[in-house]
Amino acid sequence: MVACRRLAGHHVVLVVRRPGHHAGSRGGHAGTGTPGSRFASYHEDPRHAGLARRAAGRIHHAQRQPAEATRDLLAAAALLGAVDVRLARDTLIEAAVEAQINGQFAPDGATRADVARAAQALPLTPG
Repeated sequence: MVACRRLAGHHVVLVVRRPGHHAGSRGGHAGTGTPGSRFASYHEDPRHAGLARRAAGRIHHAQRQPAEATRDLLAAAALLGAVDVRLARDTLIEAAVEAQINGQFAPDGATRADVARAAQALPLTPG
């Protein structure tokens, strides 16, 4: 199923697959729930969960909701940090921009200090 919506002047496309839908010709099996798959579903995969939260943060940005965007981007960075440190750091850069927009009116959990703590918590990249 494909749904197309306009959100804050942006065209958003959402692709939804039924549970148990096999990737088949796409060459993959992640998210099918088949025996031997690395994760039973996309919901259990920290990379996909992180990318979904990052997308939610970007949607909040488009809706001019910087506090919500910062929170989602921080959550995304935490999820992504376990599987892709570079992507997590890129996400933290987006969170820092949103926290800057929040400025002194930022609620708890969406401040520049929260972003700094999240960046310090990530492991160093090799090399």
